[in-house]
Amino acid sequence: MRTRWSSTDPDAVPVGEGLSQDLIECARASRLLGSDSYLVLHGGGNSSVKIGQAIYVKASGFDMRTIGPEGFSGLDRAALDTLLARDTMTDADLVSGLRAALLDPVSATPSIETLLHNLLPFRSVLHSHADPIVTLTDNTDAHALVAEVFGEDVLLLPYCMPGFELAKLVQNEWAKLEGREVRGIVLAHHGLFTFGDTAQQAYERQIDLIERAERFILQRTGIEFVDDPEEAELSWKDAPVGLRSLAVRGSELAGTPLIACALVSPTIAAFVRRADVTDITQRGPSTLEHVIRTKRVPQVGADVDGYAQAYAEYFLRNQSRSATPLTMLDPAPRVILDPVLGIVSLGRTDKDARIVQDIYRHTIRVIAAAEALSTYLAITEGQSFDIEYWDLEQAKLHRA
Repeated sequence: MRTRWSSTDPDAVPVGEGLSQDLIECARASRLLGSDSYLVLHGGGNSSVKIGQAIYVKASGFDMRTIGPEGFSGLDRAALDTLLARDTMTDADLVSGLRAALLDPVSATPSIETLLHNLLPFRSVLHSHADPIVTLTDNTDAHALVAEVFGEDVLLLPYCMPGFELAKLVQNEWAKLEGREVRGIVLAHHGLFTFGDTAQQAYERQIDLIERAERFILQRTGIEFVDDPEEAELSWKDAPVGLRSLAVRGSELAGTPLIACALVSPTIAAFVRRADVTDITQRGPSTLEHVIRTKRVPQVGADVDGYAQAYAEYFLRNQSRSATPLTMLDPAPRVILDPVLGIVSLGRTDKDARIVQDIYRHTIRVIAAAEALSTYLAITEGQSFDIEYWDLEQAKLHRA
């Protein structure tokens, strides 16, 4: 059972002069979502509250697990309406438009989903990448499964690029509801939006829909979205040759030192040793944003050079999707699935490696559950490439 809304909040931010109670409640709902890794992982998700002619949206760089009122950027709603009225917009233009709409020009840049938050006709909006919701849409029977679990309570939308494109899709599909009331929006391969007149109502709708999905998946597959008490870190001392060799070769291919860590458990071992592990894991990430951390697919086995070659071919196949020249990211794997070492993750820092590890320990559960329900299906290779190489990420690369 997920955390319920309570009249007391041990992590509440003290109410100071000038702080809106609505904003405080939005931050509280955000922390509740962010505290559950099966709903939000490592900076994912976003939230908002509308106050008068302004909307306060989670800003980039803030974590929902710890966010307070200072983590929300205020924007002029009329200016956002003007942006959404456009037919097309690049990511760079969207970011510029969002910054121009800020009430305080020195505020942090708000979420790329700000336009979507603004268009929904509810005071409070919450967005998660909940594992049970993603599981229902990461398979070939997504429409039938979502209908069976939620009936008419949600609007199911196909995958599309986040930001302006997604906001336009929601705007168009929302108009087609013609008065039909829904409690949430399920985005294929992405996550869940809920909304309400208060942060509490939006949060309780999140939990209700997520738990309905969890119960259904448990009944059909026996898989639960809970931590595995048998998981254990495999230290350098336990596997010095295997981990070191993967880290050394990965570092050479990345052109920078990489840290390696490994996670093992009976569940992980069973997944890694599946006869179809190469097939199911090479279909793509469980949700779109993970590709930035984990790359599109993991390496299966010990052939780091083979992975790097395949990554270079992936880049060559897809680089023409971009209207501007691209620089290939380093081809070293970030996730390696090994029958002895379990989940091996690589990162430039120990923190980076552990974030990758955490993401993939969630991913294997989603893949296993989706495959048990029907057939695991991720976003396409091209769609993954678009996320991995979108304008904002390339800008960061060139600045570095």
